[in-house]
Amino acid sequence: MKRMLLIMIFTMTAISACKQEKKISGDKEKITFSIDETVIPQDTTMLWVADGNPSKDTVAILLQGGPKDELSFISQRKTQWRYLPNYDEFYRVHLHQANTLNPGMFYSDGKFTMEMARKEIDHTSEMVYRAIKYFKDRKKTVYVMGHSYGAFVIPHYLATRPALADKYVMASGRISDPQNVVAVHAKGFNGTYQEGSIFLTDEGTKDFTDYDEASLKYYTRKQLLKAAIGEPSYTEELKDVDLTNSIYVYNSKDKRVGGLTEQELEFLRSKGFQIYETDHSHGNTIYGLVDAIEQGNVKL
Repeated sequence: MKRMLLIMIFTMTAISACKQEKKISGDKEKITFSIDETVIPQDTTMLWVADGNPSKDTVAILLQGGPKDELSFISQRKTQWRYLPNYDEFYRVHLHQANTLNPGMFYSDGKFTMEMARKEIDHTSEMVYRAIKYFKDRKKTVYVMGHSYGAFVIPHYLATRPALADKYVMASGRISDPQNVVAVHAKGFNGTYQEGSIFLTDEGTKDFTDYDEASLKYYTRKQLLKAAIGEPSYTEELKDVDLTNSIYVYNSKDKRVGGLTEQELEFLRSKGFQIYETDHSHGNTIYGLVDAIEQGNVKL
C-alpha cells in the first residue's frame, strides 16, 4: 500500500512538472491552485520576527535555508548569522518565506504542481521586496543575507523586483543551478554532489519505507520549490542588474548545492562581488564568512 502511495505521489509530481514551460513567474500571473495559495498580509510587519534594537541604522533581513515548513528562529530563537562580528550592530529581521507563512502547502490534499511552485516562489520574492521597501521607506540601510535556499531567493528577487537593498550576502547557493539537477527536483527527488560537481540523484536509491503520506508530500513538494527557484539562469536574468557591493561565500566541494562553476564565478566577478571560498561544509559556510571578515578579506 505504501509503495503504491509513493508511486502515485511521484508520478503526479513528474506529470505536473513535465507539462510546464520554464520561466520566472510574474506577480500578476493568474493560475489555478488546487491547494490554498499563500496570501501575503497587508500588514507588512507580519512578514517577519525581529530581534535586536529597532533604532539601529542598519537592518539585516535574514533568509533561512530549506525550504522548510517553519521559521527556524521562532523555535530556536537563534541563527548562525549571530556569529558575524558586527551582528549586534544590526536590527535583525528573520523573514518568512511563502512556505513558512503558509506551511499547509506541504501537506494539503490536492496536486502541487511546478506552476504552483513558481507562483509560491514569486510570493516569497514579493515578501522580500515588501520587507526591504518597508525599511528603506524609514531611511534604514538594508542588508539582505541568505543561506542555502535563502541564497537562491535573493537572485530570484533581484530578477523580478527592483534592487532596493544596500548590500546582498549569499552563502551556499547557486547562480546557475544545473538543469539536470532542476529536472530531478521537478520530478520530486533530491540528491547530493560528489566533490561538488557530480550530482547523484536519490531517485531509485532512497529508501522511503518509513515515510508516511505527510512525509512523502513534504519531501516531494520541497523538491518542486527547489526546482522552481533553481530553473532560471540568473547569470542571464541578472545581467543588467546592479550587483555591486554584494558578497558571495561558497564551498567548491559543497555536497548539497554543488560548487560554483567557472562561468558562475566569472559572472560574479563581472558584477563586482566580493567572493570568498571556504572549506566549511554546506551548513556552516556562514562561519567561512566570519573567517573572511575577521581576516580582513571581506567587508560587511
